[in-house]
Amino acid sequence: MPLSRTNTEILHPQITIEELPLVLLFQTFLKNVFLTNLAASLTLMTCNLASRKKLGCEHGVYLLQNVTDYFVSRSSPVYMASLDVSKAFDRINHEKLFVKLSEHGAPQCFISVLLNWYSELTSCVRWNDILIGVFRVVCGVRQGGILSPFLFKIYVDDLLYLLSTSGHGCHVRTVFYGCIMYADDLILLSPSLCCLQFMVDTCSDYAIKHSLVFNSKKTVFTIVNKPKYAI
Repeated sequence: MPLSRTNTEILHPQITIEELPLVLLFQTFLKNVFLTNLAASLTLMTCNLASRKKLGCEHGVYLLQNVTDYFVSRSSPVYMASLDVSKAFDRINHEKLFVKLSEHGAPQCFISVLLNWYSELTSCVRWNDILIGVFRVVCGVRQGGILSPFLFKIYVDDLLYLLSTSGHGCHVRTVFYGCIMYADDLILLSPSLCCLQFMVDTCSDYAIKHSLVFNSKKTVFTIVNKPKYAI
């Protein structure tokens, strides 16, 4: 629903309704430039398939099948936990996101632009065409935004690093295959039940510290090649 000039001035007094399309076009252009440069310069964990070009869900399924086949062929069970981050984009804490961007080596100019955008982000309650309760928004990235998926990948990259360096989970020789992530879906793989529990606890601790929530209704646990006794 288009906003009237009066409402637009209340939400952002420096932008008129005529200027709004031009501002959005310029923002989209900037985001495309940022995304192209960041994707080429920042190194993210390879177990997040969404951070790798030309890889989709089918590649994740293929990887999962091959890892389980590898362990089953060696008479080893595979314990799996499937986790889903509830409303992932809405829960990204801006302050923590900027810190992670800096730690990953993102250019300061890019961080400054994002900081400017998000520090002035406000919202309000609309009731019977009356706007009330204007408040500052301190978390969340835009749903459907060009940059949003990439920002979420950076936000959870440290979790994947913690899992890969924990010494737990499935390894094929020296390569870690203990977790497979695509978008907000995460699968944990371990040949040991106690190791899987450690990995789940790691995810839980990270979620608490970073304002994330795993959807318990979508969490699934399963065993491939179930042994007589849990190990």
